Amino acid sequence: DISHIKNSTLEDVKAFFKHFYCPNNAILSVVGNITLEKTKLLVEKWYNDIPSQTVILKQYPQELKQIQPQKETITSDVPLDVVVKAYHCCKRMHKDYYTTDLLCDILGTGRSSRLYNSLVKGKKLFSELDCYLTGDIETGLFIIEGKAISGVDIYEAETAIISEFERLINEGIKVDELQKVKNKAETNIKFNDLGVLNKAMKLAYCEVLGEVNLMNTEVDKYSSVEINDIVSVAKETLRENNCSTLYYLAKK
Repeated sequence: DISHIKNSTLEDVKAFFKHFYCPNNAILSVVGNITLEKTKLLVEKWYNDIPSQTVILKQYPQELKQIQPQKETITSDVPLDVVVKAYHCCKRMHKDYYTTDLLCDILGTGRSSRLYNSLVKGKKLFSELDCYLTGDIETGLFIIEGKAISGVDIYEAETAIISEFERLINEGIKVDELQKVKNKAETNIKFNDLGVLNKAMKLAYCEVLGEVNLMNTEVDKYSSVEINDIVSVAKETLRENNCSTLYYLAKK
């Protein structure tokens, strides 16, 4: 229901801005060719006269732990059948986050991933198959999206995805398979840290998370993940009782 948004007045917008966009509810990061002394002077000049506000953040109810599979089917004017599987996973500062992120890369990120090689390139069940994480500060979802090739039964294709999960859990992964995604993670982190703007944004974000030094330790956290960690997180996360599945089917 967005009726309350439509009925908002300019005064409501002003009140929202005043309530949240204030110094005591903000983090300022400064990166570049500037001294600490000059930074302090400029901060005082531009921000010192802005008053603090009473910030009361809403406490939203948390979703109960999912204990059984949830499924929904929608039929519409789409060209191909699609299956979307969403598994609950940990938040950004959880000890398993980096393992979960690497597991996502191993399974479904890029053309060298397991799901692509087996189910797109190999068995030709899907034309597209992607895996990604949602959520950051709060808990998120480990999502698999697959667009079935015309004529392929979407439920059989889904079973093939689950079989790949079971194969990883039962057989594990190879050392070089894990090292490849670790290298990718390190490359992405170091490449993104080259820009001044990216450094400033990352500093602020890590401070929001409550651990500003995280920007210096992320590579080590990825590097410390071991094969048994991947298997353990896969076993805990990729359970059908922990999954909500959407079948988006083309009209026959």
